[in-house]
Amino acid sequence: MGSGTARNLGEHLYRRLALFSTAALLASACGSGSTATPDTLPEPTTTAAAPAGTDGSAVDGGDSSDDATPDTTAPANVAAEPEWATQELILTTIAETDSPVSLVGRSGTGDLYIANKSGTVQRITRTTSKNQPDRFRLESRAVLDISAEVSTGNEQGLLDLVFSSDGRKLYVSYTDAAGANVVDRYNMGSTTVREDSRFQVLRVEQPFPNHNGGGLQFGPDGFLYVGLGDGGRAGDPLGSGQDTSTLLGSILRIDPDGAADGLGYAVPSGNPFVDSTTGEAPEVWLYGVRNPWRFSFDSATDALWIADVGQDQFEEVNRLVDGGRGANLGWNLMEANAPFNGATEPADHVGPYLTYGHDKGRCSVTGGHVYHGRSLPRYEGVYVFGDFCSGEVFGLQDSAGGPVWRKLSLQLGQEQLGSFGVDNDGELYVLNLDGTVNQLGPTPEQVEADRLAAEAARAEAEAEDG
Repeated sequence: MGSGTARNLGEHLYRRLALFSTAALLASACGSGSTATPDTLPEPTTTAAAPAGTDGSAVDGGDSSDDATPDTTAPANVAAEPEWATQELILTTIAETDSPVSLVGRSGTGDLYIANKSGTVQRITRTTSKNQPDRFRLESRAVLDISAEVSTGNEQGLLDLVFSSDGRKLYVSYTDAAGANVVDRYNMGSTTVREDSRFQVLRVEQPFPNHNGGGLQFGPDGFLYVGLGDGGRAGDPLGSGQDTSTLLGSILRIDPDGAADGLGYAVPSGNPFVDSTTGEAPEVWLYGVRNPWRFSFDSATDALWIADVGQDQFEEVNRLVDGGRGANLGWNLMEANAPFNGATEPADHVGPYLTYGHDKGRCSVTGGHVYHGRSLPRYEGVYVFGDFCSGEVFGLQDSAGGPVWRKLSLQLGQEQLGSFGVDNDGELYVLNLDGTVNQLGPTPEQVEADRLAAEAARAEAEAEDG
């Protein structure tokens, strides 16, 4: 923890989850069908710099002092206020469980799968009816239960899950009883795992119990990407972020379908350090991260988005349009765009796409996904993410005038926003520390307005054709 305070998302998140069995849960500000009043001013306004390098362009969130007043006048080079920024949204609770930290869909089915930090994977079935809202049901029987094997202190536990593209294999990321990061693979039956098929793909020892990362994503290239934090303690005392001989402080790219040199995976030939003769780890795809709490690929552009939790001053979001091969994101020489503890910026530093300070109760970024669903057409191409500490949810979109960053109409309780999920249709979900799993969507009024507008457009088109 930076300066003895619980600053990063994991430090807040997992401490809260560890208290589930002994303390009352905080109520979520957005229950089933709840709404929040959108801000009347753009919040916050950012000044876009010219595009630079693989990350696009750098955006500064502004003065992080407590008395800073945001500039609400859009700079000349920023596009007009986007329509999505003023649309009111709702969260509809579809399930309640104990400690949801990840949600994914599975190919060939509309069902959802939840990873609980406590060590269980649960299935949410979905029933679809014409002209009716989808109905969801959380199955009480666990798809997988490794709760007896995971460490659950602070930032530990079951951290993420992902399916292979055909839905036949399940990968889970967790910290084991010794505190090491582990990725296991299971073969799937129709609805549950075949426990006798368990195979350990990767195990990385951790020097300290925090900054584990643990994110999993299959990239557009079909390889498995694994996010690992710097190994813990404030300031990265082991220097893992800039040490490419260690797997810590990096995002790895591996082939889990191969096995070579006694490992549970193969190293893809295109990795930046695969042919190194000077000690760099061939698994490392990019490095210089502190504690990446959620990264994802844009399914339309293949850009890699990484939300990296900062130390004491800044949070950052990285957008790597070329996938980030070999990128140095700067930690622990840089905290976002600022030199850390008087360090010198490395010559190969790939700066963040967006940064923001620790004012307004913000202190720990929670990464999300670029929206490509159908229920919120105005949000097409918008990256949705949030801040754990403040409970705010944000939208971020690239434009010809530079990045546009706005606070959305949702406001969760402080220290409630655990993670975001996405289903096979591109719809987004918000996972709260009160145990609720919530679907993001439009208000009923917006649905009706869109229906009437579509009918009017059809009628006009028919009249012109007639």
